[in-house]
Amino acid sequence: MTNSILIIEDDEMLAENICLYLERNKWEVHVVHSAEDGLKELESLHPDIVLTDHMLPGKTGVALIKEALAADPQIKIVMMTGEGSTQVAVDAMKAGACDYLSKPLSLAELKLVLEKVRGQSKMENTLSVLQRRQSRGMSLATIIGESAPMQATKAKVRQVLEAERNIADGELPAILITGETGTGKELLARALHFDGGRSEQPSSN
Repeated sequence: MTNSILIIEDDEMLAENICLYLERNKWEVHVVHSAEDGLKELESLHPDIVLTDHMLPGKTGVALIKEALAADPQIKIVMMTGEGSTQVAVDAMKAGACDYLSKPLSLAELKLVLEKVRGQSKMENTLSVLQRRQSRGMSLATIIGESAPMQATKAKVRQVLEAERNIADGELPAILITGETGTGKELLARALHFDGGRSEQPSSN
C-alpha cells in the first residue's frame, strides 16, 4: 500500500477527526478502536505508518508497539500520549516508536510528523535498493581492467577463492587487502565477499 496509515484510537470522535483530516491530505486511512483489532489489521494491511494511542482497550500502546515490531520490524509507528505523559513517550521510543505526539492533538503537528516519518521510510527503502543493486554487481567478473597487474590480481583472487572452496570445515582465514588509495581495494574485498560466500567482508587498508 502507498501513503497508507492505520489509526488505533478508542476515542471514536478523535479518530474520525484525524481520519477526515488525513484523507483531505491524500492519505489512505484505516481506523480501529482497540489494540487487538489493530494487530489483526496489521497482518493484512501492511500500512506505511501506524498512529496509535497509548491507553487502549486490552493492552497499552507500548505493548502494541513491541508486538507490531516483532511481527514486522520495518513498520513505522507514531505514539499519541496524554498531556504530561513524558515517561510514556520515553517508553514508546525505547520500544521502537519513531516519534510521538502529545494530546490534545495538533493536526498541523500531526501532518509534519507523518511527513517526516514518511520521508525517513522512503530514504531507508531507497538505501536498501541501492545496497542490493551494489551487492549484485560486486563479483570479480564485474571488475574492469585488462592491464597485466590487474589480470595478475584477478588470478590471485581466483586462487584464493579456489583454496577457500577446498576448505571442508572451520572458519575461512582472515584476508587483509592493502594498497594505495583509489586502487580498488574495496572492489576486491567485495568480490571476495560475494564470490566466496563469506559471512563477513575481507578488510581493506
